Amino acid sequence: MVPGRRYFFAGSPASVVAATSCLLAVGCGSAGGRPQDAAVGSGGAIGEREDSGGDGVGGGGTGDGHGGSGAGGSLIGGTGGATGVGGAVGAPPTLFPAPAISYATGSPGAYSIAAGDLDGDGNADLAVANFGATDGQSAATRGAMSVLFGDGSGGFRSPVVYQAGIGTHGVTIGDLNGDGRPDIVVANNGTSAVTGAYVVDGSVSVFLNVTASGAFAPAIDYAAGLRPESVAIGDLDEDGHADLLVANNGSNDVSLLRGSGDGTFAAAVAYPAGPAPKTVVMGDLDGDGHLDLVVTDNGDSNVSVLFGRDDGSLAAAPLTLPVGVGPSAVEVTDLDRDGRPDVVTVNQGDGTVSVLLNRRP
Repeated sequence: MVPGRRYFFAGSPASVVAATSCLLAVGCGSAGGRPQDAAVGSGGAIGEREDSGGDGVGGGGTGDGHGGSGAGGSLIGGTGGATGVGGAVGAPPTLFPAPAISYATGSPGAYSIAAGDLDGDGNADLAVANFGATDGQSAATRGAMSVLFGDGSGGFRSPVVYQAGIGTHGVTIGDLNGDGRPDIVVANNGTSAVTGAYVVDGSVSVFLNVTASGAFAPAIDYAAGLRPESVAIGDLDEDGHADLLVANNGSNDVSLLRGSGDGTFAAAVAYPAGPAPKTVVMGDLDGDGHLDLVVTDNGDSNVSVLFGRDDGSLAAAPLTLPVGVGPSAVEVTDLDRDGRPDVVTVNQGDGTVSVLLNRRP
């Protein structure tokens, strides 16, 4: 806890919900003493929910005229009609009638993906982080970043492969030098593609988009912490330049690399997080106009919140909020439509999702 700061999140651990065969359904009543109720089931579609009984438990939701309903919200996913908590059986809509089409990434160990229009043709393209080796590299430990350009009809061309650091894990897209073209950053975790052992890498690789057709310059590597897992892009110090925030799984911290505006970055500054940080995202949680960080601490059952300060730095000590076991991913979004960003995590250790509702004044 940071002295003098008001804390305003509610909903955990009461909001930890089993999520074995579905994603997330949220209900939030105005009475009944529970800050959050959620429903789990298979089959159905996303829908609105309301508290029709006044007991604090949301009524069954309906999505697109299909699917089941349940206490606290509607259901997500499934390939057949199913009954949720207190809900009815319904036939699912035919959303994806065709089988999946797979595309090679050009490098082994495809790990994570980001989408964006990389060549400015109006079509969605893909950037893929691969922790394995690029063909022809004798050391067989380097990771790679692959670009698959979209054709506008849902198909993709053959991948263009760029060498990255060792054990590439996370990937994100954003304009790093203000030229209007999206660039790519990957986090190099340091996992050997040959032995599986960790080697010291601790870097992020920056790929600048140098042509209108989406060609990228060779990677420029910047040191981060130990075993970086993911990276986020945002203007933390509000100088108009993109900065990098890196979750370092091996050193239990987050690295801030301040952008200069031309695609280069200053040396990393470390801020403490919890055990084994895995994912970092940004949002203005406390409404002061400055970006804050939320980091999943995969080594325990918490997320760490690092509040942004007026000078563009981060709080010296994080606020720790309990969630499920081994949180592995997090999103910041307004779940209850009250204008305040909430936090939701998926928890690798116990197969749950956790919802933290923002109750700031």
